[in-house]
Amino acid sequence: MSNADGTGAQGPKDMLKLEKLLGVFVDLLGIVLIAGVLLNFSNAVMRYGFGASFVWAEEIMIFGLILIVMAGIVVITIRYDHLRIDAISPILPDWVKAVIRIMISLIICGVLAYIAVQSLTIVQLMMRLGQTSVAARIPMWIPHSFLLVSFSLAAMAALYRAGVDLRQFLSKQTNPAEETVN
Repeated sequence: MSNADGTGAQGPKDMLKLEKLLGVFVDLLGIVLIAGVLLNFSNAVMRYGFGASFVWAEEIMIFGLILIVMAGIVVITIRYDHLRIDAISPILPDWVKAVIRIMISLIICGVLAYIAVQSLTIVQLMMRLGQTSVAARIPMWIPHSFLLVSFSLAAMAALYRAGVDLRQFLSKQTNPAEETVN
């Protein structure tokens, strides 16, 4: 059920568009995971069937898993699906739940932004040192940049989430007949 301003049980219309985009993004991450499994399988066939293997395969698979995990942080933050303990929420008034949710998103944004800044320092160090991975010879600033990009995007996602929740909260304060915030 949607209201005239595009908000409702599902959230704003732009959140629905974002969910579609996130679905495509998650599918791409699935393809990266499948590629890693295929690389692992082909490496096992080469090692045990032909006595030779791709020495770089393990590094590539590890970097791929790091990419998947770090990109997952962005998806989880946008969807507000992070782990949380919800012991007292059932007894709180809806407006308190909404305020807490906004505060949590803002705190998450601050923590992730701080981590992103620290990640930037590491990426710059890796670029300056010119360090590469042992087997695949990949510049190490590339896998380290997965953290920088993911934490930066997740911080922006948390800020966006806080804005969406604030907009819903304020619209419910001006029109109390609307549905409650989850």
